[in-house]
Amino acid sequence: KIGGFSESLETGEDYEFCHRAKQNGADIVFNKGLVAIHDGFPKDSVNFFKREAWHGKGDFTNLKTFLSSKVALISMAFFSLTMAAIISLLLMEFELTIAFSAISLSLVIGINLMVFKMDKNFGNFLFRIPLCTLYLIARTYSLKKVLSTRFG
Repeated sequence: KIGGFSESLETGEDYEFCHRAKQNGADIVFNKGLVAIHDGFPKDSVNFFKREAWHGKGDFTNLKTFLSSKVALISMAFFSLTMAAIISLLLMEFELTIAFSAISLSLVIGINLMVFKMDKNFGNFLFRIPLCTLYLIARTYSLKKVLSTRFG
């Protein structure tokens, strides 16, 4: 009824499909019994970064898509706060550096807490802090990839 996956999208086809389905009256429900298998899941941080940078490109296709993507908004907030912390450090404004760093870190911990609801292993929680940071950096890097493709 809704036409299947959009072949015009490079990433985010599943999200867009569900969005269209909801607009057409479908109920989208979480089912713990279903498992998604992604071939080629990255086994190291470099390939994880590359995959997330590629995957995030879909969030920057246009302003509407960007504004509707929580991940893109959080990634850009993280990047902006991190840049503000670095600039304030260079200007020797240490109170601002601490404030911007704390807010930036709270975004990372917030994402980690959302994942923690599904996997309550505290060791994994600590391991995921640098992984969530890398994730946000890679997703922000997606914007650079989109802009360099469009504007050379």
